[in-house]
Amino acid sequence: MEARLKLFLFTFLIAWLLPLSGTAAKANSLAPKVFSNKPDQTNHENILKFLKSDALKVSKAEIKLANNLAKVFEITEKGYINIGLTKKVLKQSRNYSVFNVYKDWLRSIIDIYSSKTASSLRINCSRLAEEEPKNHLKAQLLKKSALMCFNQYLKVVAKKPLNIKAHDKDLPFFKRTIHHISAPANLESLSFFLGGLKENNQIWKSYSNILADYFVNSGKAPPKQLLQFMDITPKLTQYIQAKGMDDNSAKWIFYSELKKLIKKAYKAADKGMEEKEVKKLLNEALSYYTISYQHLPKAKSDLGVLSLGKSLTRRSYYDSARTAFRGIANLNPKDENAVFEIMWTWLTQKNYKKAYSEVVKKRSLDKRYKSLKDERLQFWTAYTLKKLGHESNKEIFENLIGKSALNYYSILASKLLSKHYEAPSQKIYYQIANANSVTPKTMPKLDAHSRHSLKRLKIWGGLDFKPFIRMEYRNMFDAHSRVIASKNDSHDLSQSQSSLILLCASALKKEENYLESFKVIYRGLNNNLISLDETTLSILFPKPYLKQVSSQGHNFDPLVALSLIRQESAFNRKARSWVGARGLMQLMPATARIYWRGVKTDHLYNSKLNIKIGSKYLSMLLEKYDNNLVFALSAYNAGESRVKKWRKEYLSSEHSILHNIENIPFPETRKYVKLIYRNLFFYKMMDQKLELADSKNVNEIFDVRLGFNEMK
Repeated sequence: MEARLKLFLFTFLIAWLLPLSGTAAKANSLAPKVFSNKPDQTNHENILKFLKSDALKVSKAEIKLANNLAKVFEITEKGYINIGLTKKVLKQSRNYSVFNVYKDWLRSIIDIYSSKTASSLRINCSRLAEEEPKNHLKAQLLKKSALMCFNQYLKVVAKKPLNIKAHDKDLPFFKRTIHHISAPANLESLSFFLGGLKENNQIWKSYSNILADYFVNSGKAPPKQLLQFMDITPKLTQYIQAKGMDDNSAKWIFYSELKKLIKKAYKAADKGMEEKEVKKLLNEALSYYTISYQHLPKAKSDLGVLSLGKSLTRRSYYDSARTAFRGIANLNPKDENAVFEIMWTWLTQKNYKKAYSEVVKKRSLDKRYKSLKDERLQFWTAYTLKKLGHESNKEIFENLIGKSALNYYSILASKLLSKHYEAPSQKIYYQIANANSVTPKTMPKLDAHSRHSLKRLKIWGGLDFKPFIRMEYRNMFDAHSRVIASKNDSHDLSQSQSSLILLCASALKKEENYLESFKVIYRGLNNNLISLDETTLSILFPKPYLKQVSSQGHNFDPLVALSLIRQESAFNRKARSWVGARGLMQLMPATARIYWRGVKTDHLYNSKLNIKIGSKYLSMLLEKYDNNLVFALSAYNAGESRVKKWRKEYLSSEHSILHNIENIPFPETRKYVKLIYRNLFFYKMMDQKLELADSKNVNEIFDVRLGFNEMK
């Protein structure tokens, strides 16, 4: 009896530690490391410690000098030279070794300004064009100086007398350096130069023929702006015709006719005519579209037919919509967008069998899912298979997470897999996304040049001067990678690169330049140089204003507002959109005044006030739409009047979250809502202190205290 009891206890203990039955065993094998078990933080702590070291401290004088450097760059980018400021900055930079790398560029600007003759400019331009510094930053800056030099050269040569002798040295130089002279940055000066030569036909044709030969031999298309100043020779005419550049006008004539036919089908659908009448007009448009396709602007025409098809889907003309989408797919077999829309017509009708037989099976999507580029198509393929009980859905969901981890559909995939594996979606997601983990264990060893580059990156990050942020990051990454690569240690190179990415991103985050820190991380992820470990996620999804949001006391999860702020402004309190929205929550001044009487436009850059007004507005929207986050976010982005219209035509409280999001008609708003849901998932995934807001089935998709409909 005692032996049996011991055996029972032993068996129970083993079963408790290592579940071996069905889905529980699969969950254990899938996710051996729970997210809450934090990975080794030693390297992250070392990075944060290094960023506080004296070597990276920045003085007020250095910031002032950096501001002046930025001004010099902006002026030269516009094609001008401020010689006084340039000399001043060059003199100042001698006192700060961290800015030594900019000296050659500053001297080159002074040299260009000092060169008053064509002969001296030919020497300077040739030197700048031929220089190839190993330092990426120097190379990029000198490349810009070279373009500026050629621009200045064109202006000087344009003033020369119009006789062949005066141009005897310039013509061969023009031919030899035509690649630089014809760069887009010099297009305006080149056009002016050619236009001024027309008084002497011989000189004008000589320069024009050099240009024509360059375009023909290089296979490049001559800019339209330049063509009007060139001699259009038979050879150039033949080249233009072969490139199809002369039939643009004809293309738009054909397209205008297609638009008329599409418009007729739109009107018929708007009037609610019978489907056979709508389809008759649609077929007329498709017939013209197919016959004239080679003469049409393809991208524009495809979009026109696609938009018509989507409109027909929303108006329940499903058969006609499929006809439209098939018309695109027949001409463009690789167009995954059209294939998805065909599938969506069946899914909207909840006819999963037809979605499978007419799309998934017919196009072998369940076999070639790894090659699909459209995440929507892959997700809904797996979702359809799941609905029909096909086991292969799990493999497709897992592949989606593995190849596109930060995508909205990958989040949904992990939510659906959690039911199968009976494990938290965070655990499943984290394990699959980090299957090929590249987690650095040590800090990268930085020489003096790399430390200077990192310090400058911090400075430019603090000033949010994007041109130098990009150049400094690339410079630091390239230089450091070359040093490690010279040791022929591929493992060390991979570890060092991943650690360097985290170091640069952390430096930008420390300067509160969150958007640029995101970009650094995205580059690392896209190149498989880093993993989505806790350090990476803490950079991608920071919480700088969580306390302020939480203190507002509104009836929604504060992480919803934080997810919105990340998407609206990337936590930049000075953000301003092209339409005039301002601050962290990107409030329009007119909207803000409704909820805060007398507020001035500039007040919206105050983070506390912006959050206070924005939270109040978001709370009102949630209350208005009965806590439907899809509707509330859509209204926040596109306006309440549009959502009112969309609810009549496209969205419904009866539909699942997934269907409503896919049915949002504005691509920008649809993407906006998806990304906020994506952000919310990661904030919830990282949030170890707060309990889930609501564990009810109807809210289990994103675990927030809101009235969602169950994902059916």
